[in-house]
Formats: sequence, structure tokens, C-alpha cells
Amino acid sequence: MLSTIIKKLIIHSGLFGIIRNLLNIFSGPGITFMYGHRVLTDEIMANPDDPRRIAGQSSVSEITELIKSLSKHYHFISIDEALDQINNNSIKRESIVL
Repeated sequence: MLSTIIKKLIIHSGLFGIIRNLLNIFSGPGITFMYGHRVLTDEIMANPDDPRRIAGQSSVSEITELIKSLSKHYHFISIDEALDQINNNSIKRESIVL
């Protein structure tokens, strides 16, 4: 419960936007790399007695919400495309790799 509240607070507080805008002012567009360990179904997350449920895990609906929110500010690219842009020093716009 607390981890869900914290995730939503970070995602919707505008913290990512503030950091992104400050970095753009000083260094231009960049590529953000995000990773996670696993995503559980909403049904598993809704059952507090399910042994697969561990604090800090994300549900499918939380990840869907995160992707929708991030897509407003970032261009999603593959890791290969990100490495090409970094190696060629040609980062054109704010991008994200999941």
C-alpha cells in the first residue's frame, strides 16, 4: 500500500519533469534508462495472501499508467538505438529505454 502511494506520488508530482527540464537547460536532451525486475498481474497484487506478492513489486495497471505518463514527455527507443545515439553523440530528443 505504502509503496503504491509513493510510486504514484513520484510519477504524478512532476518530479521527473522538473529534473528533466533542469538537465535539458544545462546539457541538452538525454536518454533515460529504466529497468524493473518483474510485473505481477493485478489479481496477484490484489491478494495480500499470495506468496508471489512482494513489497515493491509493480502491477500491470501500474506499469501501464507509468508508460502513459512517460510517453507524454519521452520518446521510447530500443537499447540499440540508444547506444547508436550515444556512440554517435547524436541525441536529438528526450528519450527513454525500458
